[in-house]
Amino acid sequence: MISILLMSLESENDRKKLTDIYHRYNKVVFYVALKIMKTQDNAEEVAQDVWIRVVEKFERISGLPDDELKPYLTVMTRNIAFNRLKSEKKRSAYSFEELQENGDSRINISAASGESAADVRYAEIVHMINNLPDIYKDVLELKYVLEWSNSEISSLLGVSAAKVAVRAFRGRKVLVNQLNKLKGDKENGGKENETCRA
Repeated sequence: MISILLMSLESENDRKKLTDIYHRYNKVVFYVALKIMKTQDNAEEVAQDVWIRVVEKFERISGLPDDELKPYLTVMTRNIAFNRLKSEKKRSAYSFEELQENGDSRINISAASGESAADVRYAEIVHMINNLPDIYKDVLELKYVLEWSNSEISSLLGVSAAKVAVRAFRGRKVLVNQLNKLKGDKENGGKENETCRA
């Protein structure tokens, strides 16, 4: 894989940089992809897409400092993996309640909000997380979707574990408010329909 990517770059210096980046971060890219995709084959496909994107954006990526490169590649991997899942429509088929009944603890928001899990679909929650400000979105996805610890997220994002915990708390709070609003909108929509019938 790396030899094919190297042919895409013109200068020897760029090829050396790409080789270094690939050897330092290929395991991280694959690990993040595997946590999301769940199978080795799908994770390898995502990892290939990531490295192709790295080559396409190499001028920008090669200029990133080391402390920004790992988070950048992690977020890129996550986004490519989630986009692949969306296109395959694997996630939208399950309701949040079905995921919890099957023992999927990736996101346990309903307990925090008092929400009835049957009222909210898993895909809606993922969509809500994706629409949060990046400061909360990244922490929530890493913590609840990828199941990373606060210390892992801390080292990845270059912030303290305490700051990660605060961001997770605030992000959950924003998400719970959105879930409550969604539930209220659904309840009000139903009441309006009943009123119209009367």
